[in-house]
Amino acid sequence: MKILKDDLDWAVSEGILSKEQAEKLWSALESKYANRPKFDVAHIAYYFGGMVAISAMFWFMNETWKQYGGFGIFVISVVYAVCFVLAGRTLWYKQGLKIPGGILITLAVFMIPVAIYGLEQFTGLWPKDIGDNYFGYLMKIRKNWVLIELGTIVAGLVALKYIRFPFLTAPIAIALYKMSLDIISLFISGVEYMPTEIQMNISIWFGLIIILVAYLIDRRTNEDYSFWLYLFGMLAFWIGLSYIAFSQWDDSHLKMFIYCLINIIVMIISLVLQRPLFIVFGVIGIFSYIIYLAQRAFENSLIFPFILTIIGIAIIYFGIKYQQNRNVWEQAILRLIPSKIKRLLPTERIRLKNK
Repeated sequence: MKILKDDLDWAVSEGILSKEQAEKLWSALESKYANRPKFDVAHIAYYFGGMVAISAMFWFMNETWKQYGGFGIFVISVVYAVCFVLAGRTLWYKQGLKIPGGILITLAVFMIPVAIYGLEQFTGLWPKDIGDNYFGYLMKIRKNWVLIELGTIVAGLVALKYIRFPFLTAPIAIALYKMSLDIISLFISGVEYMPTEIQMNISIWFGLIIILVAYLIDRRTNEDYSFWLYLFGMLAFWIGLSYIAFSQWDDSHLKMFIYCLINIIVMIISLVLQRPLFIVFGVIGIFSYIIYLAQRAFENSLIFPFILTIIGIAIIYFGIKYQQNRNVWEQAILRLIPSKIKRLLPTERIRLKNK
């Protein structure tokens, strides 16, 4: 639930709070959540600017290797990382601007794989057949690239030790995912390019592990570290599952129905964990399944566009009902869960902690 200033003004008009109490409560809430990410212009600008800067750095290094060489890229990356750290620490500690400060520290962590890339180019460890294309590393699987992932993970963990900023889990999660693919290649002799099917199966299991880690730390920290882990875990799991479903299961109605059931379970988990982002993946998955059925039933038919329109309206209707009845649905599902299992839910941790 999101509380606005108008809600407190309403409470004052209803005699629930005095004007002084409402002002003190609003000031306390503003102070508590001043540095929590939210959907407003300033915070969108922070994160969007950070992503633009990350993209610019990667593009710059990818395009200028021949001019600066591996050692040049290493030095430039380190200088950038140091500048980001110094600026980030100043904003975080001295000016109290934790969101932009934390994003700058995250940018410094993202410079570490580029620095290691430059060092590998300089020392001759970078594979010759990839050439000077840094993005070739991102798209392919090689066992000798584990060093890049290890460096990124270590840098992210060190940053987290001093700067408690949840977005720092993003480069760690990405590096862990890439490492899971590269490490598996160690056990497959002669692998130059890992088949997509194997990558997607690894992606499914990696996503499940990350979701489990997110669940274990959910509501245990003041900052919401689990959000980004849930997001990356669901991305890895859902993309892998959807690829397998539509590339291998599309000839089996039973398997595709199981795919739909999994997405329904994902939506139920969203209500149990009170994590709306799961709903997004579940809805897209169910929509994809409905499209699959509609294509099979109305292939090469002019009715198909009208069917899609009905599906779209149905999804909008579901969104309206979800917004109106979310709390009712959550409580109904929670009542079905045995008490022993309910105590394990992240939402129950706060209630038991406050007793």
